[in-house]
Amino acid sequence: MTRKGVVAAAALSPWSEGTVRPHETTFAAPREDRARLLDATRVHLSPVFAMYDGPGEELERVFDACRPWPDLAAVTDDGTQHQIWRVTEPDTVAELMYLLNGKRAYILDGHHRYETMVAFAEQQRRRGVPGVQRGPMFLVPMADPGLVILPTHRIISGVPELTRDGFLRDVQRHCAVQTVAGAARDAAKLRQALHGARGVPRFAVVFPGDGDAHVLSVNARGGSPSDPEISVMHKVVFDDLLAIPAHERHAHVRYVSNTEAALEQIAQGSGQLALIVRPLELVELKEISDLGRVMPQKSTYFYPKLASGLVMMPID
Repeated sequence: MTRKGVVAAAALSPWSEGTVRPHETTFAAPREDRARLLDATRVHLSPVFAMYDGPGEELERVFDACRPWPDLAAVTDDGTQHQIWRVTEPDTVAELMYLLNGKRAYILDGHHRYETMVAFAEQQRRRGVPGVQRGPMFLVPMADPGLVILPTHRIISGVPELTRDGFLRDVQRHCAVQTVAGAARDAAKLRQALHGARGVPRFAVVFPGDGDAHVLSVNARGGSPSDPEISVMHKVVFDDLLAIPAHERHAHVRYVSNTEAALEQIAQGSGQLALIVRPLELVELKEISDLGRVMPQKSTYFYPKLASGLVMMPID
């Protein structure tokens, strides 16, 4: 897969203005951590990753005009190749500004970073310090084939009195349960079982010592069909069944984006159960953002992540 985009110094604006739109919930602690880092370094160390609604042909013209060799090339530990071209020609820069002017940016990764940028810029503005009203953003057209969303499964542990039989009994208040023989050891079979129309929220649970997977289709009592699927799952499992408050979930939930790895961890007894989810689609993400809704943390995982430090932006 190849993903192409433009790193630009984007105008910063709060979510309320609607020019830049989120899709995930954020928390105070990560924002404070990033604010301390920014205050100490005085440098934006990595661009926020965002998409805009566009076909992508306009960027292809810009890329075609670039020289064949990049200004910077690197391979990260996961094998991802990063190539960067510096665009300095005034006409090309003007064309890019024209193409991107007026577009909405949908944050894909870096919600906390973006909120920190906005808060820092506002803080500096109140102090009368100019020049920090922009931040680095990696912008990719929505039609780019390299925009791939992976599912982010949840592995739950450390919950007293959580048992397989008790969970499957209680969850029937909210969901229809379909047992899929052997799917707890077969990721492809489980993905096929989860495949289907998006009108009904659907996810699966897998338990240690159980070779079968259990596909849960949420009924009307579990949530509105218009609610994001992963938000409905959180309401059913974390709020109604397990009663784990949001501020305590970090102690009980581990996130795994590889389905085979999640099933293997449960098979080895590393967790009380795994929640196997379907990946979100880009059009769903855009619709959720346009409605002003946000999903739980770790609802999406865009692979590969941007490598920090490839493009940095001093704020002074």
